[in-house]
Amino acid sequence: VVHSGQASSVWESSCQGTVAYMSRSIQDLLAEAETLPEEWALALLDRALSSGACTSRELVAHARVHDERLQWLVVIADARAATTAQSLIRRAWYRANLPTPVIGRRLTTPTGPVRVACATDYHRFAVTTEATADQCTSLRRWGWRLLVLPEQKVLAASASALAEHLRAEHLQHLATVGLDQRPKSRTA
Repeated sequence: VVHSGQASSVWESSCQGTVAYMSRSIQDLLAEAETLPEEWALALLDRALSSGACTSRELVAHARVHDERLQWLVVIADARAATTAQSLIRRAWYRANLPTPVIGRRLTTPTGPVRVACATDYHRFAVTTEATADQCTSLRRWGWRLLVLPEQKVLAASASALAEHLRAEHLQHLATVGLDQRPKSRTA
């Protein structure tokens, strides 16, 4: 079992060796993912897809012999997660039972685009790891709530604490804009 303090070092060693590691079989990749906590396994699968080491179709085909947890992670793995923190945010988003997200969306502001890890256009709620105060202000004028979670804090946070924080921020935003009922969403 890897605890959140250890997960960072486990992930770093996995991430640094991703290109070399990906020359090994997809089964080796899935076996490694199976040993990691969900959020770190998802980050590893996201990196495999974004590096071009394998395709979603290949992951799904090889995951059939693994447990349901890993099969579900393979299905939600996404190459659009640009960083490990974005993968962790997406897993926390699902764990918080928020509406199905748009992944890797770019929100345009007068001072430049903001790439978000997850967003829900209907509620105008998004999470990113970096944005300027001017970008947040611009988006707020357009009705968006942009939650900025610095990458190092995301990497250090426990999965449950991150999910609870996203849930609370989303509900606060809904109450602020007059949508104080929780929207229907998929179960994580």
